[in-house]
Amino acid sequence: MRDKSKKRQLIMEAALQVFVEHGYEKTKIIDVARTAGIGKGTVYEYFESKEALFCCILEEYCEYYKEGVRKILSDLKDTGCQEKLLSVIHMEEELKDQVHLKSLNPVQLMTEFTNFPGLKQAIQVMLKFKFDTVCEILNEGVKNGEFRSVNIPLATAALMGASSAVDLISDEIQDYTDENLLDLMIHGLKA
Repeated sequence: MRDKSKKRQLIMEAALQVFVEHGYEKTKIIDVARTAGIGKGTVYEYFESKEALFCCILEEYCEYYKEGVRKILSDLKDTGCQEKLLSVIHMEEELKDQVHLKSLNPVQLMTEFTNFPGLKQAIQVMLKFKFDTVCEILNEGVKNGEFRSVNIPLATAALMGASSAVDLISDEIQDYTDENLLDLMIHGLKA
C-alpha cells in the first residue's frame, strides 16, 4: 500500500512539473510518465484522465495550503494579529516556492483559467479560505484593541488585493518586503 502511495505522489509531482512547464492543454500523459520515469499505462492505473490528475493536484495543493495556514495560526495563537497576518502572507510565498508555482506567470495562469475551469474553482476555494482567515484575524485584532474598528470584509479585500498586486509587480518596487506592505496597510499614508 505504501508503494502505491509513493508512486501516486511521484506521478503528481511529475505532472505538476509538466503542467507548469507546458500548461494544461499542451501536457500529455506520456510527458508526465516520462518525467516520472514510468510507463504511460502506470499513470492510468492511478488517474483515469489528465483532467482527473490535474484536479487531484489542485485539491492536494488547496489542502496543503489550508493545513499550512492552520498550523501557522495555531503556533502563533499567543501572538499579535499583525504577526499573524504577516505569517499568512509569508506562508503563501513559501508554498509557491515549495510546489513550483512561482514559475507560473500571471498571463499563463489566466490562460489556464480558460483552458481548465477546475483551476478557477480551486483558486476560488483557496481565496475564500484566505479571505475568511484574514477576516478572523482582523476581527480578533479589533476585539483585542490592536486594530481600530473598520469594515472587516473591505479591509480584508484591500489587504489581499494589495498583496496580489505587489506580487505581480514586485520586481519594480525597490526595497519591497511583506513587512513594508503590511505596515502601509495597517498605518496608511496619513502623517
